[in-house]
Amino acid sequence: MQKGKVAELFAQSYYQKRGYAWIASNHRINGIEIDLIMYKGHYFLIEIKTLRKANEIHFRLSQKQIKRLLRAREIFQNSKNELVELRVLYVLPEGKTLDLGIEDHF
Repeated sequence: MQKGKVAELFAQSYYQKRGYAWIASNHRINGIEIDLIMYKGHYFLIEIKTLRKANEIHFRLSQKQIKRLLRAREIFQNSKNELVELRVLYVLPEGKTLDLGIEDHF
């Protein structure tokens, strides 16, 4: 199984254990792929990144990627007419995670 698919399954389980409902995986919004869509009181669009070391975090999302994810959130939010939160889940070695809001990347 590919590293990305393993990380997606891990992330889905991570959020479900915290009470989130799975909505979709690898969903496209106007050509922009969203790794996971979860729901817990409102929608969460989740980008998943795997890292070899924790200090790689600041290099994993480019400004172009951030703009695309923000655009996807805007489109999805307009279609649902409710709050949509954008998160990035970093999966580190040994199953450790770092769950950040997109705003933490500015």
